[in-house]
Amino acid sequence: MKPFIKSLFLSFSCIALVITNLSAQSATWEETDGQFFINGDLAAVKRILSKEKYSGDQLSLALNFAASSGNVALTQYLDSLGWIKACQKLRDCKPIQWASMNQARPQMVEWLLSKGFKSDAESLEAAAVLNLPQDSTVANSFAVVKLHCENGVNPLLSTSYQHEGNKVMVASVIERLSERLNSASQDQGYALLHARARAAEVITTSFIKAGLCKKGAKQSTWFDDYLNLITASRPGDTDLSKSNVYLAAKVGKEWRGIVENYLMSEALLSKDAAQRLSMLNAFKTAKWLERCRQNRYCSLIDVAAESGADKATFDFLANEGYPLDSPNASGVTPLAYATANAQFATVKNLCESGADFRKTTKMEIYDRSIISIVRRAYSYTWCSAIIDAPLSKSEKDPIQHRCEYEGGSIASPQTGVSIPECIPGKSCLGVAFPPKGNETQIKNLRALADLFDYYKSGQCRTPNKVLSCNANIKPYAVLIADKVQLRSEANANSNKIETLSFGTTFEVIDSNRSCETMATREGRWIKVKVNFIPLRSREEYIDMQGWIFDAYVDYLPTLEP
Repeated sequence: MKPFIKSLFLSFSCIALVITNLSAQSATWEETDGQFFINGDLAAVKRILSKEKYSGDQLSLALNFAASSGNVALTQYLDSLGWIKACQKLRDCKPIQWASMNQARPQMVEWLLSKGFKSDAESLEAAAVLNLPQDSTVANSFAVVKLHCENGVNPLLSTSYQHEGNKVMVASVIERLSERLNSASQDQGYALLHARARAAEVITTSFIKAGLCKKGAKQSTWFDDYLNLITASRPGDTDLSKSNVYLAAKVGKEWRGIVENYLMSEALLSKDAAQRLSMLNAFKTAKWLERCRQNRYCSLIDVAAESGADKATFDFLANEGYPLDSPNASGVTPLAYATANAQFATVKNLCESGADFRKTTKMEIYDRSIISIVRRAYSYTWCSAIIDAPLSKSEKDPIQHRCEYEGGSIASPQTGVSIPECIPGKSCLGVAFPPKGNETQIKNLRALADLFDYYKSGQCRTPNKVLSCNANIKPYAVLIADKVQLRSEANANSNKIETLSFGTTFEVIDSNRSCETMATREGRWIKVKVNFIPLRSREEYIDMQGWIFDAYVDYLPTLEP
């Protein structure tokens, strides 16, 4: 079987996806002993292999994991046990592909080549495709691409494989990379990292299109020249002549804007406000801003939001026609980026400029409310702080268990699951606020708690505007206040059915009542069916229905995690 996975497994947090077709026992190994191979822990691997003998599929997967770690000393040890020789006889043992993937490992690839493994189209494509990379990842990707080109991979050649007796043709590497660049892509809630990945893929694909993927590729300065452009954009170099010359000579018009978008995004990260505005003016003069605004991949406003840019930056971009409250091609709004990254000052700027926090936004594949993003980011940060905190094992174990299965500590701050009963800024699972943690974690926790209160109290609005009754009603809702009464009728004097706690979720049955004011809060009575009450057994609330005032709820488009 020779097809390469078109949607590469680009994040090692997603490695479990690679082995979903393995047995439950193998999945357990991946979560336990397999982690030592992924992390390149030579001492731990030696302990494991002193007690067990690996062969077949388990050896393949373990060696693939070891190659992805980049620890050459580990693979040298495995070679001394005969693993390399065994691997070369196993169909699914492809360490050179794993060493090329996402966190590309040039030294590991060179070592594997020295042991007789061959560069191939799959490994070249693995090195070329990136997902949310750091700077070092981009440089390593370029280095591994050059290695595979140097070793004779033909990126223009189509390949084939047999499937159930039929010959299946596979497009060439250059065709697949070009198709990827010409297709819409999701930024997974990380605007800058996604822009960095797309730009790097443009540079690699352009390198291949220029016919440079061949013997002698290692001597090319193509990639080094690009990395130098990035370095120049960070300190605020307003002379764009070198960038314009490089892009005009090496990148086709159809992809040039993708690279310009990233270089501008890097400039937005400058901490010097005057320098940042000088760069924006230079981009305006060079028509970069105008070109970017007209394309779906433009993420300048999103990078500004997630990085906490000042009001002057947003005012400048707004004057250039950049909308401050529109979703991008991934469906994410600037307010969502600022919220997920705990950028309180930026959130206030956006709100005062007219951003609507009641709008539903995308975050990865899910529709989200802004308040649910706050709660998820808060739970993720809280769990991370607790797991790192100096607590006893008896204190930490139950909390870590809860975090891993509800708080999303092993997920992302954008999409992790919130702990239902934990109110931002209050004690949680018996731990006082703020928990012990590093300075950044505590700073972000405080900012996220303040953001929750800011949204909850209806302060996200333009100055002097009265926040009206919420018209953005959705099929579900979650209680964002504590000890709220569920009533038998749509008025505050009707019988109390239940006192509900923070985090209770509902299915909305009837939302047709008129708006009214109750205790200075404007809202409407909605009839709901209780879906979940934190820390209560389902038998206590099954089929429970009643009326609640919606000034105390956050509407949700879905109850997906």
